[in-house]
Amino acid sequence: MPDLLNTASLTAELASATAMGTGLQDLASISFNTVYPNALYIATWTMDFTLITAASGTPSTAVGQIQIDGVDLGQPQAVWCAGNVAANARVTVTQTYQGLLPVAGAHAFKLRGAQSSAPSSTVGAYRANAVHTRLSLIVFP
Repeated sequence: MPDLLNTASLTAELASATAMGTGLQDLASISFNTVYPNALYIATWTMDFTLITAASGTPSTAVGQIQIDGVDLGQPQAVWCAGNVAANARVTVTQTYQGLLPVAGAHAFKLRGAQSSAPSSTVGAYRANAVHTRLSLIVFP
């Protein structure tokens, strides 16, 4: 999509509210092609979390991160740990990352989410909302 004269601006949003579990799950994805190697990208992702069940003990953490061409980036993450927060509390957290796509061709970015411990009344339970959960990319040739 991007070429020597044009940048690409791409966005994908979560289609419907999704309960978080301990395994990373795909929330939104963007696929595109680059014409030239070493394309610079800037990725910004926003996680719109709701605390479904408040934690009675040490709370787990809700995370959103990206996967690039099948490789999960463990850092940076958009993170929320809802300690001392009542159920139905909501937060929107954002993270940004930039890098190079070393080869030309097809590329896939995914926004993925999870929580650090299995949902329960002890650690709490989170949901990603469709309203603001999204992945945005700017790709420069």
